Amino acid sequence: MKKFFLILGSLLVLLIVVVLVAGMVSPKEMRVERNIVINGNKDVVYDQVSKFHNWQNWTEWAQIDSTMQVDYTGEDGQRGSTYHWKGEKTGEGRVTNTGAQHHEMKYSMVFLDFDSHSDGYIRAEDASNGQTKAVWGFVTKYSFPMNGIMAMMGMKKMLESDFDKGLARLKGVVESGKAGAPAAAINEVQFPAHTYATIRKRVPMSEFEKFFGDAYEVLGKEAGQRINGHAAGLIYEWDEKTMTSDIAAAFPIADNKPVNGATIVEVPALNAYMMTYNGPYTGSEKAHAAIGEFLKEKGLQQKLVIEEYITGPFNEKDAAKWETNIYYLVN
Repeated sequence: MKKFFLILGSLLVLLIVVVLVAGMVSPKEMRVERNIVINGNKDVVYDQVSKFHNWQNWTEWAQIDSTMQVDYTGEDGQRGSTYHWKGEKTGEGRVTNTGAQHHEMKYSMVFLDFDSHSDGYIRAEDASNGQTKAVWGFVTKYSFPMNGIMAMMGMKKMLESDFDKGLARLKGVVESGKAGAPAAAINEVQFPAHTYATIRKRVPMSEFEKFFGDAYEVLGKEAGQRINGHAAGLIYEWDEKTMTSDIAAAFPIADNKPVNGATIVEVPALNAYMMTYNGPYTGSEKAHAAIGEFLKEKGLQQKLVIEEYITGPFNEKDAAKWETNIYYLVN
């Protein structure tokens, strides 16, 4: 037994020496930064990372602790707002927004269980091909010999793994459309009066491309130099059950004189809610759903939906760079 305690004591001394040596050679400041590229709107990504209510959708810590209880204070997304959590696995802590501007939020984090403080930042940046890069950074300081203990535990690699998992989940949330669109991306505007030359038809979704291609060819030929704006789509009705739409291909024209093969439609100046969507047309339903939900919350009824094609297959091969202004006209 005496020999056992001698061995145990020697091991403890060795461990203390190792920790002290590690503390002397390990940095007292730890920095972590990870990033991921997301096929999504920068405003949508920033809404997810800058608002604490949305952290539950993607951070790794919210996924690993089913006992976690959270509460919030302040105006979410603004300086001074806080996120407080407490859980059996994650312990207790608080994150405070210390500043938010230019698509970057800075924050301070305190772990209340062991009085540890760190600072971080998370931002959304423009990437190539209309994509968004989410960047998540973190810096904390440890005193001696805690810096050695953290180094031996591999704390930096653990945090990098948690950041990577969280960012991957963020990418999934945004690209699946579950993130919707932030209210900040939806603008109230005055839609000016337009005169359109249109070809209207109820069209199955599978035939949209052919319908618009054929209709624009006719309209472009017949309206010619009278066209004075971007190609547009006037959406009168969408039937979810049959996946068909009562829709019109349209060009704005300078006057209301007849156009061969077309119907002239006068759209008066109306209040509208508008969002710019970037990407292939197959993904625009997420933007429509976001505006529709926004109007529902405000108790507003749409009168007409207009898509204005700023950039598209007619002048840009890369679908990620296509730009569409979506207007929901209201009474």
